Amino acid sequence: MASELSEPDTQTMKPNDAYIHDAILSIKQTGRFSHSTKNQSTAPHLSAATTANQTNSIMNTEPYHKEATSSHIRLNKIWKKQLDKAKQKAREKMLNGEEREHEDQNLAEAIHVNRNAVDLDDESDVQSLTEQVTSITAISFRKHQEQISKQFTLNEAQTRAFMIITDHINGDNHLKKDNKQDQLLMCVPGPGGTGKSQLIHAITEYFSITKRSHELRKLAPTSNAAAQIDGLTIHSFTSYRNLKKISAVQRTTIEKEWRHIRYIIIDEMSTVGLYLLGQLGGLLTLAKHCGPSIPFGDINVIFFGDFIQYDPVGDQALYSDIISDKTRKKKKIREIRAATCASGRALWEQINTVVKLEKQMRTSDSRYLQLLQRLRKGECT
Repeated sequence: MASELSEPDTQTMKPNDAYIHDAILSIKQTGRFSHSTKNQSTAPHLSAATTANQTNSIMNTEPYHKEATSSHIRLNKIWKKQLDKAKQKAREKMLNGEEREHEDQNLAEAIHVNRNAVDLDDESDVQSLTEQVTSITAISFRKHQEQISKQFTLNEAQTRAFMIITDHINGDNHLKKDNKQDQLLMCVPGPGGTGKSQLIHAITEYFSITKRSHELRKLAPTSNAAAQIDGLTIHSFTSYRNLKKISAVQRTTIEKEWRHIRYIIIDEMSTVGLYLLGQLGGLLTLAKHCGPSIPFGDINVIFFGDFIQYDPVGDQALYSDIISDKTRKKKKIREIRAATCASGRALWEQINTVVKLEKQMRTSDSRYLQLLQRLRKGECT
């Protein structure tokens, strides 16, 4: 009878089956998952013995896994291809962005000029027209900046960083000298909760509203961090073992991927190491056909993060002064790695702008905030 069924002997089971059996039984014994079996009629008033017998009956008659048939294998291959295709499509969309096909209609209407009223051979008329367009464009950009700053409720420090970056995008900030815009290499450090992600979202919105999304690439060292900012992992671009030995097809692919990029946001900088940064720098130099003396291939780079968090895995933190390699790799590999780390350190030392975020935006409880600050620094109370 069903009531006399005994629990199967896990000693006679295969290791995998025994493990799965014990795991399922432990889950069922918690009584928190009412739909964990096909028998959904088990009522609360039934005894534990009856419930266990029903569970054992189901577990004895239903295998945990079945041998795959040729049809299953075929469907699994199709599913994998569809998944790979979907991933590639999503990646290409993030790489290429939305091309700027149409100008901002409001801006286009504002700078509309009657060509018959302008003498293009007259330098004064051309200069006047240029100043008019520049003035209207600046007003439009400033309006967008103020709108986004209010929309994302940026505090003073966030607004300062936001204005520095967006002014640089517009070609007018503290790095402009003699009508030439210098490269922006910026660091925005701050503890958790100070609004770094919010600032990244605000910057992203500015690129979008000014039709420049295709000029921005957001990167992070881990997939989880990249997903938080709708970006990509740094490693997805640095898989080439030796950039000097890549094929012509690979070189073309790299150039195409970075053709329109003018700005890079790198989040979670604490887990970015010298070697990884050196790899990225070499890749961008190749992609933009720049000399090694020009950092990041002349692309503007903004770092976000907090160094009092996780260190990079198998790499040295960006603030490291001593470059050493204690691995057991071959001498030539160690030398290449050391050179790449040195390049990464040199790139990090090129930072020319820093805005520190300190105001806590997640909590207003002063005692709780003090506790978090002590925990962050590992200080005893």
